Amino acid sequence: MVKKTVNILICISLLIFMTERCTNGVPYNPDDETNDNAEYTAYSTQVSELSGICFTAGNTSLMAVSDKGKIYEIALDGKNIRQLPYSANGDFEGITMNNATGEIFVADETSMSINRLTANETSLTEIVKINIQNAISNKGIEGVTYHNGVFYIVNQTEPTRLFTYVQSTQALTYVDITFAQYLSDICYDTSDNTLWIADSNSKKVFHCKLDGTLINSQSVSFIAKAEAIAVDRSKGYMWLGCDSSGKLYKVKIAI
Repeated sequence: MVKKTVNILICISLLIFMTERCTNGVPYNPDDETNDNAEYTAYSTQVSELSGICFTAGNTSLMAVSDKGKIYEIALDGKNIRQLPYSANGDFEGITMNNATGEIFVADETSMSINRLTANETSLTEIVKINIQNAISNKGIEGVTYHNGVFYIVNQTEPTRLFTYVQSTQALTYVDITFAQYLSDICYDTSDNTLWIADSNSKKVFHCKLDGTLINSQSVSFIAKAEAIAVDRSKGYMWLGCDSSGKLYKVKIAI
C-alpha cells in the first residue's frame, strides 16, 4: 500500500513539473534550457550547422540557413516549420529578406556572393560578388542583412570588413572593423537604423552604426559558436544561432 502511494505521488509530481514547463502551449523539451536568471533560453532545432537567421515579415518566425546549403523556416522556439525545396550545393553563412516583396537572399561563402532565391525556391540568381585581395579560404563572407535596397555584408576575418552594397546603383563600399575578432552574422535594426553583429570568436554581440562605429557590446559567453543573429528590440530580445550545436538562443538584450 505504501509503495503504491509513493508511486502515485511521484506521478503527480512529474505531471506538475511537466505542466509548469509548458509555455504558451509548447510542451517541455528536455533539450531546451533556461538559465537561472532568465538571461536566455536555448531551443533545439533541426538545422545542422545553423549559420544564419533573419526574421520573416512581422517578426513572427525565422528563416535559417545551414553550412550544408539548406534553407529552413523555423519558429521562434526553434521548431521546424518547413524546409525550402532548394537542394543544390552551397556553403550558406547568412540569410536576409526583403519583407516588402518576400524575396529571400543568401550569402554563400564558397562563391563569395549574395544570391536571390527564385520565386519557386529552387534556384539562385547572383546579386553581387565580393572580391577581397589575398582572402583566406573558409574565412569569407559570413552574414548579410537588407534594408531599403541596401545590403550590409560582413567578411569573417582577415579582414574583418563591413561592406555596403546599394542595389539600384551597384555601388559597393566597405569599412574595416577593429573592435571584433570574427564578424559572424549581421542584423539591421529598423528601430533606430543601426546594425547588430555577432562575433563567434570573442563570444560577443556588437551594436554599431551603419558606418561601423561601435555603440556598445554584450557578452554571450554561454553560446559556444554564435554565428546567426536576429534582433527585435520591441520585444527586448535577440535570437542567436549556434553553429556547433544547432541550438537557437533567445537572449535578453542588456545594452
